[in-house]
Amino acid sequence: MADKKWRLVIDRVYYLVERMQKKYSPQTGLLPDFIQNTNVIPAPASQHFLESDYDGSYYKNACRTPWRLATDYLIYGDIRAKEALDSINSWVMLSTNGEPERIKAGYYLNGEMVPGSDYSSAAFTGPLAVSAMVDENNQLWLDHLWAFLLREKGFKVGPKRYYENTLKMLTLIILSGNWWAPEF
Repeated sequence: MADKKWRLVIDRVYYLVERMQKKYSPQTGLLPDFIQNTNVIPAPASQHFLESDYDGSYYKNACRTPWRLATDYLIYGDIRAKEALDSINSWVMLSTNGEPERIKAGYYLNGEMVPGSDYSSAAFTGPLAVSAMVDENNQLWLDHLWAFLLREKGFKVGPKRYYENTLKMLTLIILSGNWWAPEF
């Protein structure tokens, strides 16, 4: 019984991913931080829906989505995750000209950078590196992302760096092959 309920939850999540990509980010595949009206007509959240001006953009919450979708694909093989990530991977490789240092810390769903995000952050780069793992054709890009993450001198220190450092560590664990599926 519980498995059927969880299957419905998973199916609904992938429905929302597909809807957001087709309707709001067909060129980039980027997903918003938050989605509102999920049971009626789903749409990217409006400004300050929960946190910021960029709640409907690919920002500080959505940057984790490529890591989460890729992990689902890598562990469970859900093809819907790969399909969603193929769009994001194609866009990010093209928009950065294959240079990881050109990945910035926030985008509108159309791929334009949000104001104030003209800097690199492992919170964005790490999850995109994990997303590259879903297709062997991304190997060169994945190698560049891995090298970029390792080139950063350790973990940035400071009172507001725990988020970036945590995402960097979690993604490095997956990238290095040291992540495993939980046993049920």
